[in-house]
Amino acid sequence: MNHINRIFRILVITSAISTSAIAADMPFKFTHYGNFKHMMHTGDDRGTVKLSEVPQQKNTWGLGALAGRTGEIIQMDGKILVSPGSDLNGKILPHDPNEQAFLFASGQVSKWHDISLSSDMNQSQLEAFILEEAKRLGLSTEQPFVFRLQGKYPQLRWHVVTGKKPQPVTEQTGSHTTHAKKHHVEKYIFNNPDARGQLIGIYSGPQLESVVTHPNEYFHAHYIDDQADISGHVEAYSVAKGTILKLPLQ
Repeated sequence: MNHINRIFRILVITSAISTSAIAADMPFKFTHYGNFKHMMHTGDDRGTVKLSEVPQQKNTWGLGALAGRTGEIIQMDGKILVSPGSDLNGKILPHDPNEQAFLFASGQVSKWHDISLSSDMNQSQLEAFILEEAKRLGLSTEQPFVFRLQGKYPQLRWHVVTGKKPQPVTEQTGSHTTHAKKHHVEKYIFNNPDARGQLIGIYSGPQLESVVTHPNEYFHAHYIDDQADISGHVEAYSVAKGTILKLPLQ
């Protein structure tokens, strides 16, 4: 029995490590809490860190989701902003600093390299361009980093999760539910063609793919409008010529 208890304690400790980590060995003081893939497989979206406890120094930029997937988080120059799923319009509203995030990632950047895009780009073109420019600047694409976009988005689809579980599929439909779908929550989806504002993004690198991003994806971005009124998780976008891409230098 003692042997079993010992194994159980090891498993608990290992699970805690897998869902909460401060990556001291990564550039730009990159920090992350939670594990997206773990949530997709288990549905466990409990809080991993209080909002008051995430790094909030000046020059810190990040994103995440509230515990229970009840809202979205964006961090602008150290300031935490929350769009709760209780609001139908994706508005940023005051939050309790004791609220928790189930997923959060950020990096601290004191100097940016600005690139004015010379043409319109769709999402895949922009992501390839980010990697190309990152390598040109000497950034390791094996490591995570934050990036920013400031400008216009001819296509922009984003959402705010609500924490509410969807209605279960009935047996009469003959449908089956995958693990991923089983653990979905409802969300408000917004389409804003020709939107203006910022995208705060995370590039995961291979090490944190499916940890701070969706599985099989290396990019995760949140949108905020120029007035800082609305914000949420970006599903799809394109960028207009003249939009500024900001890559970290130090």
